[in-house]
Amino acid sequence: SVSLALTKRLQCHRISFKIINSLTVLLPRWCETVASTRFKDRVLPCDVATCWNSTYDMLCAFIEMKTVI
Repeated sequence: SVSLALTKRLQCHRISFKIINSLTVLLPRWCETVASTRFKDRVLPCDVATCWNSTYDMLCAFIEMKTVI
């Protein structure tokens, strides 16, 4: 169960990192997809090793935005 949770956290981190750092393909598509939802002003948070609460924030955002992702 712990390894499954770590795997899911890593998948969320990879998706978030790819969307935020892809200026030509994924980020514009993400903005188009989210524009018609209630999340239009939100960006997926990234997991930062030096920020103690960033993993929690990232996972909460993924759960909340599950339908869009």
